[in-house]
Amino acid sequence: MTLLIARNRVALLGAMLVLFVPPVAFYLITAIEHALFVGLEPYKQFRTFLVMVLPPMLTIMVQALVLRLVVPRWRSGG
Repeated sequence: MTLLIARNRVALLGAMLVLFVPPVAFYLITAIEHALFVGLEPYKQFRTFLVMVLPPMLTIMVQALVLRLVVPRWRSGG
């Protein structure tokens, strides 16, 4: 939603990547290390993934909902 009204979409996309890439990379590194040295625990690793990824995703969803309420939709042809 934000990408639709932003003037500098490349910067906004970069900011979104900065928000998502570190938690996902950290999760992948720790999951591989944990699986190699401790053993595979899929439920625990899934919970860890949700704890790291859900806050940024919820932030973006709330931002989209707020923008939908605040910014009027543009209509073509009228």
